[in-house]
Amino acid sequence: MRRAAWGAFVAALVTAASASAYDSKCYLADGGACAEGPQAARGRWIGPSDEHRQLFVAGMQSAGLPADLNDTLELTVFTDGTRKATEAGSLPTLIPASLDEVADVQVRRLTAAEFAQLPDFGYSLFDWALGLETCPVDAVDAETCHLFAGHMGALNSNHFVPQSKAFYGHYHALALARAGECKATSVTLGADAARFADVVRDCEKEALLLEAVAQHYLQDAWSSGHMWSRWGSPDRAAFPSLLRGVAVAATAGLIHGARALLKPNLSERVIDVPDALCAPSLGVEWSHPDQGRNAGVGDLYLSELRNDARFATQNTMLTSCAVTGMRAVYAATAQAHGPLGPPVPSGLISVDPTSDACFGQRATNFALLRGFGVDLEVVGVPVPVHLGVTPAVAASVVLNSAAALDENESAVIGTQFAFDLILLSAALEFHAVTNPFGTNMASGGIGPLVDIEPNGAYLHSPPAPYVDPALPWAPTPRARTTAPVAALSRTFHRAHAADWCAAFTSEAPTLDALRDRVTTLDDAIAAAVPGSAAHQGLLTTRDAQCAACAEFTARHLRFGTGPGSYDTTREPLCTSLNPASPVVYGQGASLAEAALGRCGCRADFSISVRPVSTVRPSGSTSICADVTRGGAPAEGVTVTFSLVSGGGSLAGDVVSTGADGAACTTWTAGTTVGVFSVRAALGPSQGSVSATGALRVQSASASVFGDYRGPLSCTVFDIRLPLASRNYTCEQPRYGLSLGSTVLSSGASGVRFTINLSSINCGVTIRFRPAASGLIDASRHEFSVEEDNRMAAPFDLYRLTGAATVSPAELAFTNFYERANSLGVVQERSECTYRGARE
Repeated sequence: MRRAAWGAFVAALVTAASASAYDSKCYLADGGACAEGPQAARGRWIGPSDEHRQLFVAGMQSAGLPADLNDTLELTVFTDGTRKATEAGSLPTLIPASLDEVADVQVRRLTAAEFAQLPDFGYSLFDWALGLETCPVDAVDAETCHLFAGHMGALNSNHFVPQSKAFYGHYHALALARAGECKATSVTLGADAARFADVVRDCEKEALLLEAVAQHYLQDAWSSGHMWSRWGSPDRAAFPSLLRGVAVAATAGLIHGARALLKPNLSERVIDVPDALCAPSLGVEWSHPDQGRNAGVGDLYLSELRNDARFATQNTMLTSCAVTGMRAVYAATAQAHGPLGPPVPSGLISVDPTSDACFGQRATNFALLRGFGVDLEVVGVPVPVHLGVTPAVAASVVLNSAAALDENESAVIGTQFAFDLILLSAALEFHAVTNPFGTNMASGGIGPLVDIEPNGAYLHSPPAPYVDPALPWAPTPRARTTAPVAALSRTFHRAHAADWCAAFTSEAPTLDALRDRVTTLDDAIAAAVPGSAAHQGLLTTRDAQCAACAEFTARHLRFGTGPGSYDTTREPLCTSLNPASPVVYGQGASLAEAALGRCGCRADFSISVRPVSTVRPSGSTSICADVTRGGAPAEGVTVTFSLVSGGGSLAGDVVSTGADGAACTTWTAGTTVGVFSVRAALGPSQGSVSATGALRVQSASASVFGDYRGPLSCTVFDIRLPLASRNYTCEQPRYGLSLGSTVLSSGASGVRFTINLSSINCGVTIRFRPAASGLIDASRHEFSVEEDNRMAAPFDLYRLTGAATVSPAELAFTNFYERANSLGVVQERSECTYRGARE
């Protein structure tokens, strides 16, 4: 390959080092990829490419953890209503506000397993809690801070051993500590633990998601692409310049591999980028003091890790380490999700997940040499082409690509960078020959690069300035701050209910202050011009303040009118946790209603689910909910749909109402017949109003829909003798039926039979003739498919309702095929008859 072309590859690799072992992706509601930075905090980390999440889910199953620990965690976050300007557009802030400044409500939804991908999107859990809207590592804007081509890539040395061990240990300790707090909360609640089970369950999910963050680093350690000490520190202050950090990260990418980055941008002449250190490659091995030498595989090859016998030891060790860590965390909780079961698979070993048993593996010297460069699979070439890296080219392209950060610095370190790469290349060659199965190079023997040492030289406690703080995370209800503890305790306020109860014990007036703020807003709303932007803004703020007031008031509320008259069998959550906690009184049909009433809020929203038509198994139908406020359609209100019972799936679970107050989603039924239910709910700022509706899946045996198919008979005619005879085979169609309320031209209700003949693509006339058991509407008896034009959609044939009840239901179809030559003379003709009875 020409020097310029190879240079383009290396230039692309400037961002490759940020790729984590195994793959992480963020997805928008429409299935597209999220932009880096704030938008990634608003997407879901679950989709077609989410290997870290998949590994965690598989680990949970192997560990015997209850499956509902991974149910979606819904977080109601109270914000000040400001917006964050990003390249992806203006986004509502996710930074949790003080209770005095609440003006909006944001609901965030993720499963614990999705947090196994967090270190690829942000620096810490509090960074995510702040919506990825700040920069914990430098004085730059949030988007620049979270770009893989810059700060994220430069600082991801913590994804490589031995720094990954330190990060796993930090977050595993946090998960264990949080698990202990969950158990303590349950013990304190005593007999009331069942009544407040949601608090304990949310706490346990939080403990598990902390373990998920930890296991990202554990999973990385068991990717062969990360089994070596790449240069650098996770602390920005440790770098003489950001350019040096980016330069060493890009060089690390030449060893780690860049399949995910390069493959989508390659021409059709290159079909894959199986970079050796991650791809299943001859000679790529790792060594461990206890496990010996084994074949290795890395990111984007999860299927091979699980299913290829060559990597059985690697898969067993990763699973054993993951399972041990997860079980330790859940065992320390109150196990409100159910008892901890036994480990599922056989062959696992007992290990200390924080020890070298799980972090002592290193790539061999020969494997590192194999990984130094880019491997390409090229059309017509039987083996991958390895493009080695010359120090001169790497120095030129890497530094030129990074020069935008600091052109002067690039010129200053250019000579040093080239010289260090010469030493590195020579060392890799030498040790791969003289000690191919040794691990001294992966253990730090690669030496420094532009004055930055291998990452083992930068081990600290805590492992980085931006890691999440030690527990407890004591909340500050009224202070304006973006401090890590405040961000975490405010985002996970329900799981930290015990901490919030303690905070309110010394701040009893805070509850009254929340109610007073609602009263003040009511006065401002009354003075504003109805329908104006100011009026609408005040309504939104009041709704948010009502939600916040009700959320925290409910934890202190007794059902009753005062100290001498209340229900002593339903003591508030905070009283159960701390008898000295302040209490307030209220009345209502539910705790939420009583809390809203005490806050001076009126639950004037209502919601109803429209009746849903019967659908057949696997069929789809629209589900709509109508929302009103004060009897009028409510526009711009968020409706959350969920399946209460039964199978199937929803196309979207969070939908905003339109001007007519309606929010709609699509339900695709499962294969089970029966009556199910769907729930449509409004958020806390509307008083947590919900409604359910019926979903019906009709049995095929109970009505007329099903598949019709039958024997095929064909007669082939050769009209023009000079032509060789040939048989034309008609592909037998499937006659899918859909039940209906379709009105025929005669005004009679009928059943629509959908005939799918999409496989026919050449000049076909299809004629339908009725069988003895039924009548077919004469106006729908023929359909033609033009020459070389595949039928674009199924053809509908109507049958009268009366005939549909006749058994056996039977149809016969005949089609004629003709092909003419250039003179218009028929060359071939075939007649195919299909006859089918309902299965």
